[in-house]
Amino acid sequence: QNADREEMEEQLAVEALQAGLGDKTVQKKGISKSGLMTKCGSMYPSWYERFFVLEDGFLTYHTSESKKDFKGTYFLPHCVLSTDTPEPTRIKIVIKGVQGRSFHMKCADEQEAETWKEAIRSWMADE
Repeated sequence: QNADREEMEEQLAVEALQAGLGDKTVQKKGISKSGLMTKCGSMYPSWYERFFVLEDGFLTYHTSESKKDFKGTYFLPHCVLSTDTPEPTRIKIVIKGVQGRSFHMKCADEQEAETWKEAIRSWMADE
């Protein structure tokens, strides 16, 4: 129950930020990808397995592959991929313009993490 509440609060914060950043139209074509990753809760430091879908600049996540239980989304052109992750299997996405707002995911192995990082980078705005 804490995980659901945390993800709802996290999603509301992301939506508020995205609403203030203007047009959500993605101008470039990136890599689409889907699969399981483990996501760390931002309020409670627990790891939860989630099914992620990356397409059209949005990284959405659900509790299962059925995608019936939507949990949240990140608009990647307004994010950066951090390089200060403690392990090569981890992915850290930081929302630009919101100090300290970041999201952490973990993959089963380094190779899977690298394919996710490449796909995520393909949708991020060029700096």
